[in-house]
Amino acid sequence: MTVAPAPAEQEETGPAPDAPGPAGWRRTRVLLRRTVVLVLVGAAVYGVGSGLRGHGGELLRLALRPGALPWLGGAVLVSVAGLLIGARAWRHVVACLGSELPPALGLRIFSAALLGKYLPGPLWSAMATVQLGRAAGIPASRMVGAFLLNSVVVLITAGVAALLAAPRFLGAGAFWLAPVALAGAAVFARPALIAELAALAAKVVRRPAVRLVVRPARLRRALLLELLSWLVSGLHLWLIARVLGVSGAAALPVCVGGFALATACGALALFAPDGAGVRELVLTGALATVMTLPQAAAATLASRICCSVTELLGTTVVLIATRRVAPRVARTL
Repeated sequence: MTVAPAPAEQEETGPAPDAPGPAGWRRTRVLLRRTVVLVLVGAAVYGVGSGLRGHGGELLRLALRPGALPWLGGAVLVSVAGLLIGARAWRHVVACLGSELPPALGLRIFSAALLGKYLPGPLWSAMATVQLGRAAGIPASRMVGAFLLNSVVVLITAGVAALLAAPRFLGAGAFWLAPVALAGAAVFARPALIAELAALAAKVVRRPAVRLVVRPARLRRALLLELLSWLVSGLHLWLIARVLGVSGAAALPVCVGGFALATACGALALFAPDGAGVRELVLTGALATVMTLPQAAAATLASRICCSVTELLGTTVVLIATRRVAPRVARTL
């Protein structure tokens, strides 16, 4: 991977979706894209249903607490805001590799890939990214590169955000997160270092390395926006904690940092859809440092449902609202 200090060299753009060719093949591609989206939505619905199974009464009691609805409504709103900031960061990742996506199309591709985490492994998210990216005229190799690069950006910034909770949760073991923070600072200062990290991500997901041309300014914006996304998204957990009667300044950094740490650990557990089990274990442990264990367990469950419902409803609305987005609107920088 190299870093381009100036606007990009040209790269093959691949065939446009409506280019001349056998009608049967074009129909097959359209059917494949629709199948991918339907499977992702179905997996997300199943994930939300699994989370609710056996816990509906507990969540209902939480929602019926006096004064709970404004706090829970705020939790949903900050969750949505975090997702939108994350989508913006993802668009900068794609742009730093040479393709500019307009907001509607970028949000559509990001939303479809987001639902892929409800299936084990990174295959479905990567497939959604590649299929919808190709429909926009972006080469598959570049979309695979964007998927890998975004994975690195997400994990680095999650590690930085996790530092908020590390001193209280990990104690002396918090120093294990120091290399992540140093890696984030190094990548921000010298984006060329992302080459080795992206190559490592390619090995983790068992994909061949992809040659990428990275634009430093865009990558720095992606890093800052992704970090902001973690900080905003984590606020939903603090609002839920307030409903449970937990107050005080000590709970805020643990909620925000613990959410980032738990989500990152869940993402690394490729065998578990959306990190199920791993995320809950880490998050409950972090929250138990500032609240009772029953409160921590309840907050963890409520957080899972809040995030899942927000992602399911939000992305479904996006996919429906943007279904008529013209495919040939991606621009090569």
